[in-house]
Amino acid sequence: MKYEILNESRIVDGRKVYRIRSLKDFANVSKGDLGGWVERETNLSQQGDCWIYGEAVSMENAVVENNAKLMDSAIAYGDAMVLDNAVLADRSKIYEVARIYDKAKMLGDSRAYGKAEIFGHSKLLDMSRAFRNAWVSHDTVLRSVSSVTEKTSRDPFCVTNNHYNITIMDNHISFDCETRTTQEWYDMSERELIEIDGAKAVKFHKRFKDGILKLAQEHQNNFTNM
Repeated sequence: MKYEILNESRIVDGRKVYRIRSLKDFANVSKGDLGGWVERETNLSQQGDCWIYGEAVSMENAVVENNAKLMDSAIAYGDAMVLDNAVLADRSKIYEVARIYDKAKMLGDSRAYGKAEIFGHSKLLDMSRAFRNAWVSHDTVLRSVSSVTEKTSRDPFCVTNNHYNITIMDNHISFDCETRTTQEWYDMSERELIEIDGAKAVKFHKRFKDGILKLAQEHQNNFTNM
């Protein structure tokens, strides 16, 4: 065993978690070092060089394995998985059934949830979000308040105006979290738009859809003219 669970406890979101302490030297951890917090032993593998530092927490059914790291005040909960050489730091959170692996990182106040998968060398920074069916890979970097809900293998193109926040991903466009394929977005009916946000959405779509389509074509690089 590489660590033990101490009696020292605290409450995080209604769950009691316990401080951990290293039982041997590994990676940059020395025997006797205090680590972060777990709810139970299954939250942090006894194998590999994975570790929870500082005030970071792994609880509920979350799993930290391999060489992954939770640092600072990061939290993994729900059924989330933090694997391989992934790093969660600062105040980032991963939950529900989201997964982060390979050499991906989450920093700042970023969030990953739903069925999101964060992998490759990708990074979530600032207040960025990956959720629903997000699939963030390669060297993608999400910055500021950008949110992705589908496959994103390059930095998404984001447009913020007085109406909606537009995010262009590999094959999808979202505005205020309503996501469609690029073709579906362009072809949205007045009825669909009214159900989303009434006359405001209809007016926005009519006025900006051609310009947004052009941006999407340039960004996606594989979308044909209609």
